Amino acid sequence: MLSTQIDGRTRDLHDSRRGLKALAAMVLGLALCFALVAFAPPEVPSDAVAAAAFPVQGDQIPIFVADNTKHLPEVAYNWRHDEYLVVWHNKWSDGHRNIYGRRVSGHGEILDLFTIATGAYDNAQPDVAYDPDFDRYLVVWIHDFDGTGSDWDVYGRFIPWDGPDEHLDDFPICTWSSDQRNPRVVYNENPAWLEFLVVWWTTSTNNVRAYVSGQRVYAHDGSFPIGPFTIAEDPVDDYLNPDVAYNLARNEYLVVYEKNSYDIHATRLEANGNILGGGQINIATWPDSERLPTVAACRTANQYFVAWQSLQNSTQDDIYGRFVEGDGTIADVLHVSDFAAHEVQADISCNAESDRYIIV
Repeated sequence: MLSTQIDGRTRDLHDSRRGLKALAAMVLGLALCFALVAFAPPEVPSDAVAAAAFPVQGDQIPIFVADNTKHLPEVAYNWRHDEYLVVWHNKWSDGHRNIYGRRVSGHGEILDLFTIATGAYDNAQPDVAYDPDFDRYLVVWIHDFDGTGSDWDVYGRFIPWDGPDEHLDDFPICTWSSDQRNPRVVYNENPAWLEFLVVWWTTSTNNVRAYVSGQRVYAHDGSFPIGPFTIAEDPVDDYLNPDVAYNLARNEYLVVYEKNSYDIHATRLEANGNILGGGQINIATWPDSERLPTVAACRTANQYFVAWQSLQNSTQDDIYGRFVEGDGTIADVLHVSDFAAHEVQADISCNAESDRYIIV
């Protein structure tokens, strides 16, 4: 079960969301099956949305070819150098897992391939965010602390824009004696802060239900202003599979997550990690199963867009979404995709120049 969760993530530890699917849809055109819909804030004319719904897709590009299996790709865009960093974890023939990365130019040229995290014990489930102020990335992942698969910790490493620096080693972000899973990372570009927020969920143990936590990481040196903190917990319900977006207009975050693998909820955070008033936001609480939330925010718009998959009538998953204003006010639900097939594992990104969202 652990191997299935870490490698296959039917989204107790899900497949890539902000990852290679978004890269394929917008730039590289990797071989992935997806439904593509572009959304804009409500004031954008509908004909402009329709025109953006079918971007030109380029040829497939082999990011990494080797005699192993590759899992859970994620990607971040570096606008200073017009290139991407793609990260993933490998599973080798002996079952060992490690984290690789590869630079890809904005035109699709394959650049450096390198190892990000390896060792005697497994490393898996990477995510990545770009910091334009220090011109480098923070890659986060989970590390099998003692090699038994019973104590997974969250680790990170700074990767300069042009590849790893041997003087920038990996470092622990959360080392609780329990399982931490699915870390997600976002950058706070406010000049007064310049830090990352990493979120993850901790598996339930000893009658403690699964819960969502976070850690602030200073961008300049990887130190922590405070220790790990709890974002969502409950004595009865499990909170799983978080995602996070940063709202520059308010200098706040929105963390979205599943409740018991059936509903979608969210919590607003101040930049310092404090939970904002108003309580938990109910994003989707229908009788059907709602899972795998993903969230994005545009730089100049004081709002978020949250998307998720919902199993309709126990037969077919469709993609739904809704806008969430910066103050937590939720808009009407939008039926994003209803093709006659399962649509699952949505990802979302914002085009910062036009304040439009693309959902894949």
